[in-house]
Amino acid sequence: MKAFIYATVNGIWTERNSRRFDHIQTQAQEVTLNIIRTTRLYLQTKLKEVADTAQTREFLHRIGVTARMKGKVLTNCIWMKPDEDVLKLNSDGSVTNDNTGFGGMLRDSNGEVKLAYTRSNGSHSVLFQELQGIKYGLIGSLHLSNNKIMVASDSLNAIQILNQKVQPLGTASTLL
Repeated sequence: MKAFIYATVNGIWTERNSRRFDHIQTQAQEVTLNIIRTTRLYLQTKLKEVADTAQTREFLHRIGVTARMKGKVLTNCIWMKPDEDVLKLNSDGSVTNDNTGFGGMLRDSNGEVKLAYTRSNGSHSVLFQELQGIKYGLIGSLHLSNNKIMVASDSLNAIQILNQKVQPLGTASTLL
């Protein structure tokens, strides 16, 4: 995308200079074709391997660029059970164009769900949602008889904030 933006700005700027200093005007269609040629040439020399998505395939096909498609790598994930006297909190947060939310669950060492929750709220950052998920899980754990809680999250930043290794910024700081 950056290559296309660069080629577009460069193409328009070159046309502007030709008109202004050389008094030569090029038709808009020719400027467009030059932009596409410049983008194609740049991408063909720089791209070795790209993520295999429908959008990438369509874009490269439309501008006539070939590249090796890199398939998705599957990662096996397993739930690691906590010690006998510990509950494990797994939570997650999400932000999309039209929705935000978080959820989580507390499970014992047998994998039995002791508490599950979800919630949707106003638009904030993903970090805010991640921290909200952890916060609500910890609040929910207060109603259970167990006081040893292991927190697991896919957000390194959220875990670093909880361990006081980094300071939260923006709306995330209001949660602590």
